[in-house]
Amino acid sequence: MQALEDRPSSLSVEQGDSSSPSFNPSDNSLLSSSSPGEEMDERRASIVKKRHYVLLELVETERDYVRDLGLVVEGYMSRMKEEGVPDDMRGKDKIVFGNIHQIYDWHKDFFLRELEKCLEDPDRLGLLFLKQERRLNMYVVYCQNKPKSEHIVSEYIDTYFEVNGGLAKEASDVGSFQMLRTQVFFFFFYLMKDLKQRLGHRLQITDLLIKPVQRIMKYQLLLKDFLKHSKKAGLECPDLEASD
Repeated sequence: MQALEDRPSSLSVEQGDSSSPSFNPSDNSLLSSSSPGEEMDERRASIVKKRHYVLLELVETERDYVRDLGLVVEGYMSRMKEEGVPDDMRGKDKIVFGNIHQIYDWHKDFFLRELEKCLEDPDRLGLLFLKQERRLNMYVVYCQNKPKSEHIVSEYIDTYFEVNGGLAKEASDVGSFQMLRTQVFFFFFYLMKDLKQRLGHRLQITDLLIKPVQRIMKYQLLLKDFLKHSKKAGLECPDLEASD
């Protein structure tokens, strides 16, 4: 029995034997079951998901944009058309609104639906903007008119619409001004104070009229983000690069 106890076990591992298997807790290769190819696929999927979020933001903000334009066209402009304005003021509202009606109709009837289709087929996005490049030139017209609109709005809204004492006092205050300014005052009093309250709008007309300018710049930012994520994911976007 003593001889058996003194015999070394064949299952024992001598300390310091480099040929024996060992477990190193810091060895991540034993913890990770993903191959380099799988990790690359996961990274690409993450980038594609970010690209989808950009596209989703583009569509959701487009819906908000159409709604805001509708507040102007179907709210202020429609009510003014129904109730009328003084004869000597006819046509002057075009200075304030510019071609916002044209912009609204196009986005509501066409562009929003086309953007929504891109959620199912993101590759459509670049071609969509490329094909509609000429149509988007209507924003050039709007932006060129915007300084005239802002001048009228900013000059009269703060001066007259916040004056205490009601319409009678405000009317007497403008008695020394030129006839055009008197007309503009009554127009804006009607437009801003009365219509805003009756329509129940939260935003001022100035906040709504700046929307097209903000939107055209937003397109550029979102398209750049979409293109950036597309390139990182290894996706070719020749149409998007051409429209960027």
